[in-house]
Amino acid sequence: MADAIDTSAILKGLEVNLSRVGRVVERGETSSVAEVGDGIARIPGLKNAMSGELLQFTNSRTDQDVYGLVQNLDSEYVSAVLFGDVGAIKEGDLCRTTGRVMDIPVGHAMLGRVVNPL
Repeated sequence: MADAIDTSAILKGLEVNLSRVGRVVERGETSSVAEVGDGIARIPGLKNAMSGELLQFTNSRTDQDVYGLVQNLDSEYVSAVLFGDVGAIKEGDLCRTTGRVMDIPVGHAMLGRVVNPL
């Protein structure tokens, strides 16, 4: 007679393995860069982008990430100011929304300061 299958051992093994699985879900819109010039990127199709939101740009050849700040919301295009290595982002590179509006932490170092967001 064949060995009996212990279902409790199988269940315990499945529970242990499933507890190790990471449950991270990212939600956001993605598009590709239509135009880049003078540190400004124009991106079509980001219908839910917010003014002042950080966008993440990824170079398709080197996977280098550059961030940008949404400055202009048109009906078809979003314009963003690029931060960092502006030359790394070209037409056709991936852009995704982050859902984060640009901010700075508040503390004693910022008391009494005037902050220019640009």
